[in-house]
Amino acid sequence: MTSKRNPRRVTRGGQTNNRKKAVAATRAALRAASTQSLEGRLDLLASAHGTAARGYGFEQLLFELLVENGFRVHRNAGMARPRQSDLVAQDAHQQFLIEAKARGKSIDCSDIDAMFARLARTPPDVVGVFFSLSDYTQPALEEVRRNRTRELLLFNALEVRRLVKCTADLRKLLERKRVALRRDARIWFLGPSIDSLPLRGTPLPAAEECMAGHQGEETRRCKTTGHSLVVFAREIPDLNWNPIGGHGVGLHLRLDLETVTDLHRMLEVLHECVGLSGRATYSITQTDHMWYGIGATQFLRSIRERDLRYAGLPASARIHHSEEIAFFDRCGDGYLLLDLRQRTASASGRLASGQLEIGLPGVPVDTEPFERLCVEAGIRGACFVPRPASYRRHEPARARLEVVGEVGMRQDIGDDSGTVTGVVVKNPLFGKKLDGKSGGNLALGYCDEWMCDLRDWHGRTDRAFGHKLLALETLQCGEYCVFRPVCTWSRILPK
Repeated sequence: MTSKRNPRRVTRGGQTNNRKKAVAATRAALRAASTQSLEGRLDLLASAHGTAARGYGFEQLLFELLVENGFRVHRNAGMARPRQSDLVAQDAHQQFLIEAKARGKSIDCSDIDAMFARLARTPPDVVGVFFSLSDYTQPALEEVRRNRTRELLLFNALEVRRLVKCTADLRKLLERKRVALRRDARIWFLGPSIDSLPLRGTPLPAAEECMAGHQGEETRRCKTTGHSLVVFAREIPDLNWNPIGGHGVGLHLRLDLETVTDLHRMLEVLHECVGLSGRATYSITQTDHMWYGIGATQFLRSIRERDLRYAGLPASARIHHSEEIAFFDRCGDGYLLLDLRQRTASASGRLASGQLEIGLPGVPVDTEPFERLCVEAGIRGACFVPRPASYRRHEPARARLEVVGEVGMRQDIGDDSGTVTGVVVKNPLFGKKLDGKSGGNLALGYCDEWMCDLRDWHGRTDRAFGHKLLALETLQCGEYCVFRPVCTWSRILPK
């Protein structure tokens, strides 16, 4: 009797063999692509066959991505024994248990429960991170929201691609997801457009002084000439003044700032770590004009009100595609200067080229605030370096000054008994060819106004006459000349 073979079994066997061949081909392709870019390998994973092969390739891709972002990464660590762990990543302050899923179907509650079971076997400070190339079901998201006894941060395929293409910052995404889960009990995913981290809720110091010109404006605009960059200062520390000599040390950090919210958040971090004062100053420079003022809050407002600032420019004003922005403040016994650019050619007003310079008389014994600042800014390998001599104090001929505005204590605004602490004057050096007798710095003649510190304060209702220049203090910080003119008056008529 002739036996008949089951045609259904033959078909299944053929499918199994074909699947094995596809998986083997996928693994061979992934091994061959190990020298390609991460983005190219991610594209290959999207079209690969076989869950096991895709999972191995995705785990290897995440391993290299985490290493590139400065994490120490361990594969198959025994942290959650007896359960297996894909990856464990660690930086200076946090450990992360990593799960990588590259399968076709969505992540469901069983996957989330398995991850929570692994987390339950780890120390309580370990944070779980779930990377997936597929979507999450709604019940899975609800389970993460509900069970917040352990933190589990979710990354989707769009975020993985943005990380691989270096258009998103891993540490920033981790922090934003933690803030959303801890504070708001919600799952946050990055949208198609670049987004900003939330503010930290740290109040910035209120400005101690403000300007009150003929129109009562808090941000003034003046004309400029040449190619210098200037920011006025209410005080400039002399880092040369120390018992053992030298010119102090500097800390230089490149900052990833793309929006005004990013800038606001960085000011919050600076205030938390090293402290800002109420006498910070700023300047915003265009081709022919410069806006300047006092205070961190007014600084942010002026940047946000870009369209309003430009609406006040004359029709003949030349507009460059970006404007230069500087923020100067005291930092303990030293100073800090934050400079960046804002694009004017686009409606979004993107920020770029953020740099922070901190100058101190020497390396502080307690470096913890600066280490924390570097961690918050995502900077690794920063160090203090010796500074060149850059501070100068010059006492020129006592030229008469024409006063066009006043600087007073903010709490005295509207109070006739208020105090005048500074004046805005016409620059006597504007447009002139400068030499060593005038300080030797071309930036002194750059703008047609100076914001001067007044050595002898007087009442707001007093009429002061005969204002004269006493001293010019300058500090060179990169491309910027930080400038503090000091003046006084000759006679006064009390009310």
